[in-house]
This record gives sequence, C-alpha cells and structure tokens, in this order.
Amino acid sequence: MEFTGWESWANMPNERQRLIHLIRDTGATGVLMLSGDTPWADVSRLDEEAPYPLWDFTSGPLNRRITTGIGPNRHRIGQAAREPNFGYIEIDWTAADPEVRVEVRSVANRSLLRQTLRLSELQPK
Repeated sequence: MEFTGWESWANMPNERQRLIHLIRDTGATGVLMLSGDTPWADVSRLDEEAPYPLWDFTSGPLNRRITTGIGPNRHRIGQAAREPNFGYIEIDWTAADPEVRVEVRSVANRSLLRQTLRLSELQPK
C-alpha cells in the first residue's frame, strides 16, 4: 500500500483517495483488496481515512523465490512471504456473522500468511 518501487497505491495517491471516497460515499461494505504481481506476499490494513479498516491481501510470484529485499509498508501486518505462493479465500456463509479467511499458501499448499475476518468487521461501526 505504501511502497513506491513498482506499481502501488503510493504511486497513485489521487486514485487511492478516489477509491476510499467511493467506498465511503456509496456506503459499500465488505470490501477486501486482492492484489498480486509483486515479488513478495503480504497482508496490509489501512485504518485511517477509510470508513472501516481496509484490508489488502497480496500474493506474490508462484514461479520463483524472492532474493532481493522486501519493500517498506507501514500498513503491513506481520511479515511478508518470500517463497513462491498463491492466494486462497474461503468464506463461511453459514455463520450468523460470516467468516472470511484469506491465506497466502506455498506451492506445497502450506499456509504462509493467514487472516480471518468477520463480515461485521468490514463495515463502519
């Protein structure tokens, strides 16, 4: 969300602000950002500016391990994953407050990063 090296929200502040305003002005709830095409995978959370915490789940490359440094991200939750990976989402719609589990998994299907959210957490309080 903040890294200015390659394509990122930090390189497009007007578009980022427009998206946040769109979410706020339309009353959209349940928004999760899913991204990829970066040398690493990570989970980020933006608390300021937005009407509720905005989560960004980024999966990295599936075909190679990162050997360079990982870019800064003041919104990163936990560590970034360097090994080849892919994203995985599972939603339990049967729960009274549906549970959303987002993971980054290795090519051996091992969980590298995991975040579980309730749908109620993805709306203004």
